[in-house]
Amino acid sequence: MAVVVGGSAMLVANNAFADQIVQTFTTTPSQTEVHDATSDEVFNYYGDYVVPTGAVLNSVVISFAASESVTSLGFTNSSGTTQNYDFSLTGNLRVDTGTTSNAIPTADLSALRTGTSGTIFGIGDSFDLQAIANGATNQYFPTDTTTLSPGVTLTNPSGVLNVSSGVTSSNPGAYAGTGTFDLSYITATTSSGQSTQNLQNAVPESVLSNGTYTVTYNYSIPSGVPEPTTMVLMGSVLMGLGLIRKRTKKA
Repeated sequence: MAVVVGGSAMLVANNAFADQIVQTFTTTPSQTEVHDATSDEVFNYYGDYVVPTGAVLNSVVISFAASESVTSLGFTNSSGTTQNYDFSLTGNLRVDTGTTSNAIPTADLSALRTGTSGTIFGIGDSFDLQAIANGATNQYFPTDTTTLSPGVTLTNPSGVLNVSSGVTSSNPGAYAGTGTFDLSYITATTSSGQSTQNLQNAVPESVLSNGTYTVTYNYSIPSGVPEPTTMVLMGSVLMGLGLIRKRTKKA
């Protein structure tokens, strides 16, 4: 069975005995750019949890999942002539060590930073450009009202970039003590493209982001050490036998 902790950085007092302890926190969605102070979450070390005497911490697994989504985007052309353009919006999300001095091992942090970037949304490319007539507006989010030019395609048309990473720590002993450590993430959102003349953002570019961190402690209980549920059952049986014995003497 598992202890699942979430929504608070405080130690939960009513810990159950388990073979796994899971701490999960999800950040509040916020406009990019996201910084350490707005995405910081605090986790307890394994030693802060009540586990059976002799229990052994076998592994520590940390995972990160986040998304960036376009909520508004559009262009208008007031140049006096038809223009052609392409556009790309990329996101780079990097797990960080939070705002305190307690950091996870460097190797774990590096692994969590792998595979956390990509294209959020794209329009055409340098060979196939999107046309926009003079005085027109091409809107893509929140509602797509644009007719694509011949040969033009959208990259990731949903406008949602999902990223994830994870690591099984090579140094679980680093998490065996007491106290807290924190994790955070930051974003770097970049837009690029070309046009025959400068376009104006008729619908200002807006990107929303949120992330989820999960820290899992897997531990084992040596044979011969009963879990609390087993101890309770044994106690109940012994009490029952005692009552039966008393009743037999009275009879």
